[in-house]
Amino acid sequence: MGRNKKKGLDYFPFDVDLFQDIRIRKLIRRQGGDAVTVYAVLLCIIYKDGYYMKWDEDLPFIISEQTGYDEDYILEVFNCCLSLGLFSKELFESDEVITSKGIQERYQKICGTLGRNHCAISEYSLISPEETAVSTEERVITSVESAQIKETKDKTKTAPQPVGRKESGESPVANVGATGERAGKVSAPRCYGTMPASFDQIDESIRWATGKADVLARQFGVDASTVLRYANEVAASWRITNEYNRQKPHTHMCRTIRRKIQDESRTRAPGMARSPSAVELRIAKERELERLERERALKVDSRAALQAYLASKGLPSDVSLVSTVGNRPPAIN
Repeated sequence: MGRNKKKGLDYFPFDVDLFQDIRIRKLIRRQGGDAVTVYAVLLCIIYKDGYYMKWDEDLPFIISEQTGYDEDYILEVFNCCLSLGLFSKELFESDEVITSKGIQERYQKICGTLGRNHCAISEYSLISPEETAVSTEERVITSVESAQIKETKDKTKTAPQPVGRKESGESPVANVGATGERAGKVSAPRCYGTMPASFDQIDESIRWATGKADVLARQFGVDASTVLRYANEVAASWRITNEYNRQKPHTHMCRTIRRKIQDESRTRAPGMARSPSAVELRIAKERELERLERERALKVDSRAALQAYLASKGLPSDVSLVSTVGNRPPAIN
């Protein structure tokens, strides 16, 4: 049985003039700068599975966990995106589908670049048939060019080696080509890069995690010592296995630490204390501020209360109630 063909994307382009878009400027003006983060998370979720997604009641909670924002605020941002046209309001009201013409055009362009012929936009399409036909032609041309490039590389690989070349004592890892293939039957170790492990790069990732320990701790809902402990464990594993992302070691480090923290929370014994998340800490802080405000509102001005009491008894407000030794204070009936 063949593998299911992938429809989602591993990346999508981020326009450098995004913040010049009048819709983004209005979104920031109405909902604040945090709204761009919510919008970016929605785009990541959509492109991960294709070019649209169905509305889910748990979506605000999922985004709240990822960003630390309140669910009510996330719903406000989403409704604002609909009203501004960042997502198709018509499709959402009719089918509860989250997408837009811009999302579909970018998805179609990336699929054409990758030579994916199975990623046609058929459901909930907002693109005209003429634009779809042009995109299909571009995908065919891209597929032909990719095949020609691959054929050229294969010819280069099978070219005879110069006579008299000495055999090198390189390891199988060093002989891996840019495409991950190697002549011979000995398989190379599974790793993200083709070069041997760089301890300098791993040490740099440790220094980065140490500098960001407090930020990561707040994000993951743990203390900084836990983040540093897992960072050292990850670095020790990288030095032994040589399996880490050499292009983005900091991102790989951050994701691995988060996964370890999540695994620990799932395997924690019942009844064991759990570290509060960033959302829970913020809610607790807001409730404490509300409690202090209520207490301040309930405090009574003692001077004003005394003057009111004296007035009710028919006494002047400037009467002295201080008693001295041998003298009794004035009688108050």
